Amino acid sequence: MVLRGRPTRIPGGQPQGGSIHVYELICCDCGDDPDLDYRDVSLELQQIRGPYPFREGVAAYERHVRRDHAGQTLT
Repeated sequence: MVLRGRPTRIPGGQPQGGSIHVYELICCDCGDDPDLDYRDVSLELQQIRGPYPFREGVAAYERHVRRDHAGQTLT
């Protein structure tokens, strides 16, 4: 799982541009693919992704781990 700066566009699968003020939570353990654009993932994964300002993103990360991955070892 990773909290990363949200790319503004992903042409050819490569993030380009982005905002230093907006972050998204990518959880591969939930089936998210960091190579997919926000619009290309399920509504459930969009809700996990955010977007978040940094502090709220860190809090969302912690909530997600506690709620959805309690007792699991995440990589």
